[in-house]
Amino acid sequence: MAYHLPLPALCLLAAGALAGLLPATADAQRSPLRLTGELSVSYDDNLSNAQAESDQAGSAIGLLALNANYRKRLTPNAVLLLRGTAEAQEVDEFEGLSNTAGTLLGRLLYRPGRGLYDPTVAVSASATVREFDSDIRDSTSYRLMFMASNRISTRIGGRLLLLSELRDSDSEVFDTRSQQLGFDIDFRYSRKLTLYGGYRFRVGDIVSSAQPTLRITQWAEVIEADEVYGGAANNRFAYRLETVGNIFSLGGNVSLTRSLALDVNTRYATVNGGGSNEYQRWTTTAGLLLRF
Repeated sequence: MAYHLPLPALCLLAAGALAGLLPATADAQRSPLRLTGELSVSYDDNLSNAQAESDQAGSAIGLLALNANYRKRLTPNAVLLLRGTAEAQEVDEFEGLSNTAGTLLGRLLYRPGRGLYDPTVAVSASATVREFDSDIRDSTSYRLMFMASNRISTRIGGRLLLLSELRDSDSEVFDTRSQQLGFDIDFRYSRKLTLYGGYRFRVGDIVSSAQPTLRITQWAEVIEADEVYGGAANNRFAYRLETVGNIFSLGGNVSLTRSLALDVNTRYATVNGGGSNEYQRWTTTAGLLLRF
């Protein structure tokens, strides 16, 4: 089992590392290769996606992510973006959920004109390899996304998106498929403050971990002991369900410097599965976004 630093130590070390990268030269700003990063702390009140309050598991989560972004203009109206991401996530209360991941993404953006209100359309594909301390969760995920964005006014922008995701895991119970349809709206309140919100309608598989009931066993597609929450000895099992969900988000972004921003957001999800299996989940995050 991999060793993980305690959450406060991880955050302090990450802050020091990112602070050392903050100075950006003029040459770096002109380069097609840009580095960005995120250091955040969040609290999730239902990591187990469980319906019964006794099965719900909450924890603080620390995240450190670094991105290398390569941007190339292919034509006056088309841009290619390539991104590589490395991240580490530390789940304070449940070591088995702590993980590291690497992602490769390609995105093609097209804008027919250069006016303020000309729309932008984009299509992207990505692959993520994620390794957990819980071996049954180790997985490779593939995403395909279509997005259309446009300015509604000088201060308001909107985006529509369609997302499909496939997850191939070391355990069948975590082999999932899902699709999402949604929108985002952002409002530039002032030069430094942007407010934003969004909605996703999600259809597809969800994995919950709980003490099995007759209703769960009747509707679950796959069931397997989940050692993160105590496994069979603690009567805790992971099960996969087909679900329909609604996800709402709201947040704000404050520009602190040209290279640093503070982002605070919250997300609420309500999910319904077969046999009246349902749950709610809140996640609140505060983080620093860096560009250097």
